[in-house]
Amino acid sequence: MIENTLAALKAIDITGAIRRDEDYKAEKAQIEDAISAGQARAQAIRDEIRDAEKAGGVDGEAVADAMLRGEVIEAVSVEKLQKELDTINAGLRTLNQRMTYMVQDRRMKSDPIETEINAAIGPLVEMLQEEAVASVKALAQIYADAEALSRLAPKSRAGSLSESLNDVLIAAGNAHLHSQPEYPVTRELHALAETPCMQYLKRRISNEAHQLRHRPDMDFVRLVAGRK
Repeated sequence: MIENTLAALKAIDITGAIRRDEDYKAEKAQIEDAISAGQARAQAIRDEIRDAEKAGGVDGEAVADAMLRGEVIEAVSVEKLQKELDTINAGLRTLNQRMTYMVQDRRMKSDPIETEINAAIGPLVEMLQEEAVASVKALAQIYADAEALSRLAPKSRAGSLSESLNDVLIAAGNAHLHSQPEYPVTRELHALAETPCMQYLKRRISNEAHQLRHRPDMDFVRLVAGRK
């Protein structure tokens, strides 16, 4: 089965997926560069507005530098700068929305490669599922027998074993690996209960306070949630 899965995986063509990844990265980088440039320009405009407002609407430093270069001197308009800043901020909002939509769209869309991979490993997963169910069934039988032994000999290690397996089987049930609420005890274990020493122990324990009160019989055992 693993060999068949390996062959199926090797047969998947990833050329298209690589091309889609490259296109996505290129588009994402383009948007990121535009956002960075817009943010830089917006910050520069905010600085210009601040300086112009300090100079009473005129950026003296900028005018002086322009005069030294022999350039035409134009008054700095705070209103004009604010309009440009508003325009850039609107563009930045749109770019951020495009980035968000692009990332979400990529996450939500079903990846063709992932679909092919899931199909390729499907039979192997199914086989593992069947093996898991069989393993849980085997553990269930061990649990039933260990629990039965713990009832015959309450101070033996069978009790701790059955407690551990009880938790495992409850978890397996939650994972839908089995749905059997009770398990038959191996019939051969009944012979153990009939031995003189076990009969003696049973009588002695029965005479002690409530230890065997309401204890189930040896035929079936049930899982107990939150047993510990």
